[in-house]
Amino acid sequence: GLGDVERATVRAGRRIRPPPEETNNRQRPTKRNRAVPTPSSRRRPTFWIVLAILLSYTVVPERALAAPRDVQIVEVDFSTQVIELFNFGATTEDLTGWRFCSHDVDSVRQYSDAAGLNGVSIAPGASLFIHFLNDANAQPGHIDRPAGNFAEPFDAAAHGLQLYFPPVSFGLGASIADHVQWSIDGMDDVSADERSDEAETGGVWTDQSQWVVTQSDSTNIMLLEAANGIVLHGPTDYEAPEPAMTMLLGSGVLGLSALARRRSRP
Repeated sequence: GLGDVERATVRAGRRIRPPPEETNNRQRPTKRNRAVPTPSSRRRPTFWIVLAILLSYTVVPERALAAPRDVQIVEVDFSTQVIELFNFGATTEDLTGWRFCSHDVDSVRQYSDAAGLNGVSIAPGASLFIHFLNDANAQPGHIDRPAGNFAEPFDAAAHGLQLYFPPVSFGLGASIADHVQWSIDGMDDVSADERSDEAETGGVWTDQSQWVVTQSDSTNIMLLEAANGIVLHGPTDYEAPEPAMTMLLGSGVLGLSALARRRSRP
């Protein structure tokens, strides 16, 4: 039992610690023998865990986005009815399941068939020429028009053109690989802009109300060299030559400037 002195101490509100010899030789851990937690045994604060998760979703430059958006519409030739796609990526892109959607002043939501580009691929740094007059003649890198519907003919008047990659959802901008829209004098058109808002929200067009400026005698629209491979495009990223310019710069529909620009692509 407690001695008289110890009872008095307890009643006073404190208890005297037993002398060292009565502690069964238990030692207070010293700095030397105290267990030091290793980095793996320390409890990580929640803040650092959350920070690590956020850093794993670091935003990447536009040029490094998903491979499907490396395939872009670089030219629409009104004279020959040929659309050129170019693969700015580092790997071959299989176009199986890819689809076009097009609109003009008279028709909207014209869709190519789901299997229209099945079996077609584009090597890195290469073009694919799609002939809408079906005059490809089995040339390498050239194909006839895919099955399905298009807002044809492609001319200088208002048009909107999208290229979708699978899984295709026409109302979802995130599945648009590329988009371009053009009109005479850059006038807004409420018919041809049918998918322009999806293109803007999907991050492939700057402003749904802004158009590549064409003239009634423009021969084509072409992506400028400075915009090669950039995902987000706008009207100033394209030019629309007129016949006089084309004849002055070189022979044929493309002209020397277009040929030089094509050779300079990655």
